[in-house]
Amino acid sequence: MKLGPVKREEVREVEKWEGYTATRKYVYFAGFTLGLVTFSNDPNRYMVSFAEITDPRWTRVAPFSVGESVDSARGKLGAPAANDPELKATYGSEGGDISFQSSGGKITKITYGCYTG
Repeated sequence: MKLGPVKREEVREVEKWEGYTATRKYVYFAGFTLGLVTFSNDPNRYMVSFAEITDPRWTRVAPFSVGESVDSARGKLGAPAANDPELKATYGSEGGDISFQSSGGKITKITYGCYTG
């Protein structure tokens, strides 16, 4: 999958398992960072551990977007966000979560966290 030009990659941790390694890394794009886990014994397999969006150009990768109004995002989240006018809480479950930063009623950063085992 091609998302765009990679600005840089940063290896965060290498886990040695029997017969393979799992590498946790960050891949940086302009306004978008992915946390990935890759596997030496299966180079085409990866797991997403998190995604951070700080630029409105990345609307195609998520149902929320930078620049979107807090009210719109709260409406998409539904009842759990009804009493969170600035979206300060983290929303999700044991499988993953989402959090927002906002300014002036607009979303400025979206962070998704994903359970990787």
